[in-house]
Amino acid sequence: MTRSSLTSQKQLILRSESDQSSFDYSPTQLDIADLLLNIKVLPFENLISTVAEALKESASKIVKSNAAIEKQSAFPIELALLEILHGCVRTTPSSALYNCWSSLQALFVESPIMSLPPKAVFIQFM
Repeated sequence: MTRSSLTSQKQLILRSESDQSSFDYSPTQLDIADLLLNIKVLPFENLISTVAEALKESASKIVKSNAAIEKQSAFPIELALLEILHGCVRTTPSSALYNCWSSLQALFVESPIMSLPPKAVFIQFM
């Protein structure tokens, strides 16, 4: 192998690794996700439904108040909710996710994508 082919292989490896999504959550964020998942009276399916309802409610408040400018300067609670949910999904076994598919599907279909910050839309579909 020549030096240039080794360099191009390294670049190819770096490029393919950078294409992978990486969400590095802090230990505190992962602890919060773990605590939410360990609440026995709040099934994961209900948590997903609660996040979906909160997203819809947030969007309806923005539409009613016509506060697009205020929304941009406010703390995006939608993003925080979706980050917590994403952390929970990452730690949940696939069999449990399969059981929650109807709630996840409702979240995808009914969430107000047009009123979410761009990062929140990206996290929602990860």
